[in-house]
Amino acid sequence: MWHKLYGAWNVACMEYKKLIRSTKMIILAVFLIFVNIQIITPLKQCAIDMDAKLSYFEPFIAAGNSGMVLLILPLFYLTMNPPDFIAFDAQK
Repeated sequence: MWHKLYGAWNVACMEYKKLIRSTKMIILAVFLIFVNIQIITPLKQCAIDMDAKLSYFEPFIAAGNSGMVLLILPLFYLTMNPPDFIAFDAQK
C-alpha cells in the first residue's frame, strides 16, 4: 500500500516541477510583474497621495487606460493561448 502512495507522490512532485518550469508559467510571471510595475504601483501611490480608497474596479479601468499594457496584452494572449500539442518527454 505504501509503495503506491510513494509512487503517486513522486508523480505529483514531477508534474508540479514540470508545471512550474513550463514556459507559459514563466511568461505569466513576467507579465504579472510588468502589470504590477506599470499599473498597480502607480495606482497605489496615487491613492496614498490623495488619501483615498481604491474601489475594486479601478485597477481594471487603469489596465484598460494603459497604452503599454494594451500593446502587450495581445502578445501575451497569443503566447498563452495556443494549445499544447503532444509533448514527448524523456520518460515514457
